[in-house]
Amino acid sequence: MRERKMCWWITEKCNENCEYCFRSLSSINKFNFDEHMKILERIIDFGTDQITWSGGEALLVDHAPELIKYAHEKGIYNKITTNGKLLTPEKIEELKPYIDLVALSIDSFNDETNKKLGRGIEHRKTVMNRINHLMASGVKVDINTVVTSLNIKDLDDMGEFLRENPISGKWKLMTFFPVREKALKNKDKLEISDEEFLTEVKRIIEKYPDINITFMMNDEIQQQYPGVRANGDLLVTRDYNDMIFGNMATDDKIENPFEYDKKFQKVKK
Repeated sequence: MRERKMCWWITEKCNENCEYCFRSLSSINKFNFDEHMKILERIIDFGTDQITWSGGEALLVDHAPELIKYAHEKGIYNKITTNGKLLTPEKIEELKPYIDLVALSIDSFNDETNKKLGRGIEHRKTVMNRINHLMASGVKVDINTVVTSLNIKDLDDMGEFLRENPISGKWKLMTFFPVREKALKNKDKLEISDEEFLTEVKRIIEKYPDINITFMMNDEIQQQYPGVRANGDLLVTRDYNDMIFGNMATDDKIENPFEYDKKFQKVKK
C-alpha cells in the first residue's frame, strides 16, 4: 500500500529569508493550540501515516512539540524540515522521543553563497553543529539541498563534508522550484536547466558513491504529496498551480486528497 504523506506548512513565519522560498506569505495565519489540534485530527482522519512538519520554520510555533507528540501517539511518522537555528540540544532532547527524522536544510558550505541565498553567513556552522548533536542523540538525519545557479558549483564541498562526517539518512538534491511568491520573483536569477541539474547530480553521485544521494526534479516535487498551508488551506500542486480543496480549519467537508491523487493518476494515464 502506498504511503500517505502530508506536508504541513504550519507557519509561514521564518527566521531566515531564502531567495528561492516558495512559502505562501499571503496565507499567514496564527492558530492557537486547539485550532491546530483540529487541523491535525483532520489530517490523521484522511489516513495519513507520515507528516512533514515545515513552514516557514515549524519550530517557531511554540506548541509544535505538543502536536508532534500527539501525532506520534497516533502512530504517525514525524519528519521535521528545519533550518536548524531553533534546534538546540535542549530542543533535540525534548523532541527526540516523538520524531523519526530531521531534514536539515543547507544549500552550500560557502558562507558567502549562503549569505547571497538569504540563509545568513552563520548557517553552515549552525547546521554542522546540529548534525553532530542529532547524530549523537540517535536521531535520523537527512540533508536537503536546493540547487540553484548560485550554489550549483558548491556541491563538492558538501560532498567532502558528508563523506568525512556520514549522516544516518540521505542527502537529497532538489532542483529550484519556481512557484509562488519569492521563488517566482527570483526565477530568472536562480533557475537552472534540467540538463544542468542532471549533469551535476550524475557527477556528484559518481564521485561520492558512499553517500546515500537522491534527487528530485520539479515534476516529482509537485507530485510528492498534498500539503496544508498555515491558514488551513488543503492543496495539491500540479503543473505549477495550487489546487485548493478547502480549508481544514473552517470547512466542514473536504475531499480526501489521497483519493483525488488516485483519480488524477488515472486521468494522466
